[in-house]
Amino acid sequence: MTRVDPTTKRVVYTDNQTVEDELFYDELILAPGGQPKRLPIEGANLSNVYTLRTFQDAQTIRDACVEGKRVVVIGTSFVSMELVNAIGKKKLQSIDVIGIEEVPFEAILGKEVGQGLMQVCRLPRNQFYAYTK
Repeated sequence: MTRVDPTTKRVVYTDNQTVEDELFYDELILAPGGQPKRLPIEGANLSNVYTLRTFQDAQTIRDACVEGKRVVVIGTSFVSMELVNAIGKKKLQSIDVIGIEEVPFEAILGKEVGQGLMQVCRLPRNQFYAYTK
């Protein structure tokens, strides 16, 4: 991910061929891994951008994920994929997941396991974006 544009509520990222693309959101959730990391980009500290580390963080995210919202999750760690699975039960317009590997957990568990776990989280309105920076 290269930047968050809070005015237009969009995330801009590049794929592995350095082609720039964008996703629009109502709520943006940053889920970069075990230790919450704030991305060093403009817009990362806005009120509708969240990190997930504590129970209170989870409650705040749950309350923000209301019917019809578009959500972008940045990160494909265990925590972020559990979040995708949990909020997938809500009637959100879409859940877009941005990761740096081809499939979630690829570096830790391998491609085959990552593909299987990704299928568990895949719903018709979910989209995964791989090899992003």
